[in-house]
Amino acid sequence: MPRVTMRQIARKAGTSPTTVSHVLNNTPSAVVAETTRRRVLQVAKTLGYQRSLLASAIKEPLRLIGVALGRAGQPDEIDTDRIFAGIRAELLDRNYFPVLQMLPAGVGEADSPAATARMQDLHRQKLISGFVIDKQCFLEQSVIRLHDAGTPLVLVNGKHTLAGADGQPLPAVMIDYAAGAALATQYLLDLGHCRIALITRPWSRYPETYRPFLIQRLREGFSRTLAAAGIPAPESWIAEADPRSREEIYDVVAALRGRPQPPTAWFVADDGMAIMVMHALQRAGLRIPRDASVAGFGGWDAGERLSEPSLTTLQAPFEENGRLAVRMLLQLLQQTPPQPLQRFLKPVLQVRESTAAPAAGK
Repeated sequence: MPRVTMRQIARKAGTSPTTVSHVLNNTPSAVVAETTRRRVLQVAKTLGYQRSLLASAIKEPLRLIGVALGRAGQPDEIDTDRIFAGIRAELLDRNYFPVLQMLPAGVGEADSPAATARMQDLHRQKLISGFVIDKQCFLEQSVIRLHDAGTPLVLVNGKHTLAGADGQPLPAVMIDYAAGAALATQYLLDLGHCRIALITRPWSRYPETYRPFLIQRLREGFSRTLAAAGIPAPESWIAEADPRSREEIYDVVAALRGRPQPPTAWFVADDGMAIMVMHALQRAGLRIPRDASVAGFGGWDAGERLSEPSLTTLQAPFEENGRLAVRMLLQLLQQTPPQPLQRFLKPVLQVRESTAAPAAGK
């Protein structure tokens, strides 16, 4: 079937092809009478007009947003799926569509001049309007290079202390991991615990340029809070384990319990890992929270149902992180830079049954 043209619509609607173009393309600056607009739309529908997206991309970008996120299953991935759920929901609410590219998280395989050049080309050719980028997958100079080339972007999930050649900070939305760690640690201190262990996902195993920044922020918030309380050598209470390895988590718990003065409280920077820490402690004969308190991080939906007793945790607003990143990016596309350019979302402590004051003499 021959493609219906704007000229045919104009002839049938009794108006000019220019007016038809303004109506069908929603030209912001064009003034068209409401009766004319409705008549043009009705004629276009009757004739079966279908807008060519690729042709319209010559004049305006497609309503596509690139989403470069870490691949599921990586040991340093921090709830990327929940961030993407927020991104997707906000885009669809605003009649945009995500173009998802899952990247190897935290190892730099996706971070190359060729990869960033392709992203620039997609924007330059008006095929992608802008990008929400998982910072864990890219070196600092890569995202700065994209920003300085004029590619609209907002960062999630990583280092935020970055600025472009113009001196302006790169747009970013981050969970405030340092504040969350400080909140949980102070809560445990206020309960009366002085020996508090922190178990995180792997950090030191990675090359320095790709160390997960969010875990670094957790460590900093934990250490600062212990130091402020007068706890000596706070770094000595930090351990790492692969969240995919139950044996490794059990070994870390056993090593910390083997100290002359073992921890009475455990802050675990992942709800799934926290449940395995509880299992390890319970297998060793400890009662939670009477003999040991355990707190997690993330607010995993299944955390309350799968743990016994129910897990105290920090509820992190991952979905809102994704939604806010989209709102900020759309503001950039509308030439109205968001203020501030960087937003930090604070976790909220959810106290349940797995934490209590230490038993007398502990």
